[in-house]
Amino acid sequence: MVTVTFIDPSLQIMFFNRIKIALIASVCCLWGSGRVAAQVVINQDSEGNYIIDSEATLTQFALNVNNGNDYSGETIILSNDIQLSTVEYPQANHTPIGVYGIEEYRRPFRGTFDGQGYKITNLQVNANYYAGLFGYIGAGGVVKDLTISSIEVRVDKEDEDYTTCFVGAIAGYNEGTIVGWANRGGAG
Repeated sequence: MVTVTFIDPSLQIMFFNRIKIALIASVCCLWGSGRVAAQVVINQDSEGNYIIDSEATLTQFALNVNNGNDYSGETIILSNDIQLSTVEYPQANHTPIGVYGIEEYRRPFRGTFDGQGYKITNLQVNANYYAGLFGYIGAGGVVKDLTISSIEVRVDKEDEDYTTCFVGAIAGYNEGTIVGWANRGGAG
């Protein structure tokens, strides 16, 4: 399932898991899987922290960051363990959170992601250059107290102009802080 958020009425072209998505105002055309879901609401607790409690809210969070919400000054909490669905290659079950590229297209995560000791299991990521749970953690971004259990990161180098890939269980590219994390189970 691909979740689409209408943030900018102008034309945007994005590539998620080899599916080309074109967003034009409130019209969405999807080539690839043929499935489109409505925007998922990420609830907040009484302290204003955003709550990630399912695969759907994790996916929506990634889309929000990748569309320009860096969550600077905000805290995102994982409220329970999340088991991601299994998909067959070349599909992936997660799009890295945050995009690193040329200056005008950078979309870093700059908030605090508190895993609260919970784990994300069965993470499968396809990426061309910055791969992990987070693609790009920007300056001021913090990821803490999180376990990744069973991760498979697949880097597809189709563009010959780039020769370097940044890959990590938590982040492909990090300018922030990562503390108290663990990788359990295998990495691929």
